[in-house]
Formats: sequence, structure tokens, C-alpha cells
Amino acid sequence: PIMQYVMAHYPGNTPTSWRRQFYGDLAHGVKYIHLYVFAGSQSSPAGDYVDADGGTFEQVLRATHELGQWDDILADSVPHAAGVKVALLFSETGDIFLDTYGTAGAAKRSLYVALVHSQVAIDVVTEDDLVDGTLQEYAVLYLCHAHVNDAASTAVADWVKAGGTVVSSVVGGMRNQLNQTNAALSTVFG
Repeated sequence: PIMQYVMAHYPGNTPTSWRRQFYGDLAHGVKYIHLYVFAGSQSSPAGDYVDADGGTFEQVLRATHELGQWDDILADSVPHAAGVKVALLFSETGDIFLDTYGTAGAAKRSLYVALVHSQVAIDVVTEDDLVDGTLQEYAVLYLCHAHVNDAASTAVADWVKAGGTVVSSVVGGMRNQLNQTNAALSTVFG
């Protein structure tokens, strides 16, 4: 289960922004809410407190009471309709080459948020998952890293030949672990 920090700290949050984050996290499947330090300015061990912002303490109290009314429904819920299994690749090779810094990283995060808001359940898979056969459980793979190692790329190419669908960002999978042209994925993308 997912645990999410939903910190009501001031300064930085307002009662409205906290409530929006709280319910947004619940909509994304969070099962445990962690308020971190939920204390007044006189007793907070850190510089974070909730009593000087005009209502966050009251908002947290109200929202947790509301949650109690339908917690038994949420506890067993799934944040999406059952359907096609979708994976998003976390490429360790891409991480070495800093593929997700800057614009590419923002694009990957935006893709994740867009899919989640579209009620698409996403599992994050690694290159090892692609090689060991875990990819067979999925119908769609999103690939946002420029670098993917040769073994994982070959597994993706074979999976596509067997009917899998790979969706790639610009230059996704075009380089291998040696920063050379990725032969296996080059044939997949043409």
C-alpha cells in the first residue's frame, strides 16, 4: 500500500491547498496518510506548524472526520477500473546517463500524472523486469529514457513482436548502455 506525507505545514500551505492534496492523494490510491509534524508553533520540534495560517488545523480535523465516514470503502478500493496492465520503465541505464533531468524528467513526470488522472493504473518496471519476463504481464510499456541496456531492449523488441505495444517519448530507447545506437529498439521504431 502507498503511504503519502500530506503535510499541513505553515508557511507554504493553505487550508485549501492541503485539502486539495489530501483528496488528490486519496484519489490516487493512498492507503495511509502521514501528517508528519502536526503541532502548533509553540510545541513543534521543527520549524513546521499548523496554527498561524488561518485554518489548517480545523481543515485537517474536518477532512479526517469526513474520511472516517467512508474509510471502509476506500480501504478496499482500487483507484482505477480493471483493464489493460500498463508499465512505465525506470531505466537504470538511463539514470546513469541522467536521462530524466531537465525537460525529459518533467515530461516523464507529466506523463505519469496524465495517465494517473486518466484512471490508468501504472506499474513501474526496471530493465531487470523486462529481461526476466515480467513484461509479459503487460499490454503497454511507456518508455521515456533515451538509454536502455541491450538485454532489456532485446526483451522489449521480442515482446513487441508478440503483440505488446511500446509508447516512446522522443529519442526514447535510442541509446544503449555504452551510449551507442540501440540496435534492438531501432528496429522496433523503424
